[in-house]
Formats: sequence, C-alpha cells, structure tokens
Amino acid sequence: MSKKLFHNTRFVQYFIIQSGLFTSSIGSIVNVVKNETDVIISYLASGGDYNCRLTSANIKETVYHELGHAAHFARAGCDYWQTYRSAVAGEIAVGNSATKPYGDGTETNAGLIGVGEMWGNHVGYTFTNRHYGNANAFGTNGGGVFNALMQGRFWLNEAGLNSYLNALENFNPNIDINTDVHRWIPQGLCYDLIDDRNDFPFPIINDEVVGYTVQECFNALQQDVRTIPAFKDRLLQQNANNQITRINTLFNDYHY
Repeated sequence: MSKKLFHNTRFVQYFIIQSGLFTSSIGSIVNVVKNETDVIISYLASGGDYNCRLTSANIKETVYHELGHAAHFARAGCDYWQTYRSAVAGEIAVGNSATKPYGDGTETNAGLIGVGEMWGNHVGYTFTNRHYGNANAFGTNGGGVFNALMQGRFWLNEAGLNSYLNALENFNPNIDINTDVHRWIPQGLCYDLIDDRNDFPFPIINDEVVGYTVQECFNALQQDVRTIPAFKDRLLQQNANNQITRINTLFNDYHY
C-alpha cells in the first residue's frame, strides 16, 4: 500500500467510518465535519491541472492561510471558533452550491466568516510574498509567469508589486461579480491598513490609511469581534482612533 493510500485509508477509517457518517443525518454530518477536523492542507491542484497549480508557492500560501486561522483561534477562543466552524460546515453541508463554502454574506454568522477569511487571506498572501518576494516561484523551468490565484482570478506581478501583494492591493469588491461570489469578504483590508500606497482611483478603494501593523490588526481579533464593523471599532479603540476619518473612508469603500 502506498503511503498516500495508507494515509487516505486511515483518514476515512478514523473520520468517516468510525464516526458513523454514512448512516448520519445532515445535522450529524455537520457535527462530524466541525468537530473532527482541524487544519487540513490539500494538495489538490486547481482544476486538477497538476502541471500548473501544484507548486511550492501555492502549497505555502495554503499553509500560511490555515496557520493564520489557527492563530486567530488562539486569540478569539473556543466559543468563537465553534460558532465560526459551524457556520462554514453548515455552508459546506447544506448551503447554496453556487456560494460554498462561505455563503453570499447575508447568512447568519456571515460576519464571523468575513472576519476569519479576511485574516486568513491576509496572512496567506502576505507571508507567501515575504518568502518569495518577486522570485519566480511559478512557471515552467523557471521561465513562466509568476502569478497568484485568489477567488477565481489570476493576479500578476504589476505596478511594482509581487503578484500576492497585487492580489491584496488591487482587490475590488465591485468587480469580478460573475467569478468571485465571495467578494464580500474584504481580502485586501488588512494590507490596506498597513501599506503606504494608494492606487485610487484604480481599482476603486481609496486607501489613505498608513502605518498600522500586522500585530495591531491581530490584536483586534478578540472573541467579541464577529463582524467587519466590530473589527473596525476595536482597531480604532485599541489605537486611540488613529486616522479615524481615513479608516471610515477605507471601510466604507469595502461596503462596511
């Protein structure tokens, strides 16, 4: 038996068969998913194209993203995380197939998903950029185009930004309506709080905020911060209302 097959078999035995999942109701399935899984790193390439997306950069981004969630859990606590993972598990099990696994932003507890995935995407893309910079971590024989994939759209190195930072800086909740059903999650918000550049009017986000830090953003992820507006309020509260007018403009451009 191959090592991969052995691991897959043990996963099925431990998490699926032993849990009684095959004979469970939908509600029980949701409980299994949320109670018996932790950090899962998938090696499944996008669209099954293993010559294209199964790269070191993509795997690292996934790892950083999931570890960002783990840090958020440690910060916000168990009660927060039980509600968060129940919301995601519910979307996976019984949600609209067109908007899985996060929903369309109108569901109960969508705010937790918005905060959690905002942070996960920020950590994933920011730390992947720190690792690779503008090096060519994606391509054929070192000669391909270095790009990042976020929410169904490919981003290139452009305007002096690595593709991963470009995916955050130029994220726009008003475009890609047909390809990004999760654009209500403010992917680039934390980066816009930190960076010292403003590409307004392209795309549309007016980012005049400068000088916040990753640590300050993380500090605001407390157990009662369960929506993006609550994240804004806590961030301002913890930082003496630093740049409050600019902060309000930035969050408003993200529709919060």
